[in-house]
Amino acid sequence: MTCDDPSKAGDPALSVVAWVGFAMTFIGVASIIGAVAWYIVLVLVKREVDAGRR
Repeated sequence: MTCDDPSKAGDPALSVVAWVGFAMTFIGVASIIGAVAWYIVLVLVKREVDAGRR
């Protein structure tokens, strides 16, 4: 089975599953990056507050 053009692939359900999987992976990666960014911001803010108290 040869599929030169992915948009003309035989099973549309398979492409839907692939797109959903891709979207979920993208959202998961984005949320992980967001969580790490928030953690860094919170650590920096806490450090500034601790420095300001002294």
